[in-house]
Amino acid sequence: MDVPALRRTHRYTVAMRRFRAEFPMCCNPFQLHRYPRATQQVHHITPLESDIGGAFERGNLAALCARCHHEAGRRGSDAVYAAMEALAGAGAEPWHAERMRRRGL
Repeated sequence: MDVPALRRTHRYTVAMRRFRAEFPMCCNPFQLHRYPRATQQVHHITPLESDIGGAFERGNLAALCARCHHEAGRRGSDAVYAAMEALAGAGAEPWHAERMRRRGL
């Protein structure tokens, strides 16, 4: 299945909706905003184009606002992963810490 077809599936839509509900605040990996913002989009740290099998792996997902998602696309997935690791090591906010625990970091 190709990426556009996957994104149109009911399973994908429900999974992303549930992830946003579970993590309602942007994890702010680049420290772009001072106060928490609502999650608007789900970012795949390893792009679906590279690994479509990681579409539903929770450790591959990051809850982001539109601004952070745009920045993640601009900087690349390695930058998102490194930023989230730095947050975990710096005593991140509870929603960051929970995400990092689930990723095993």
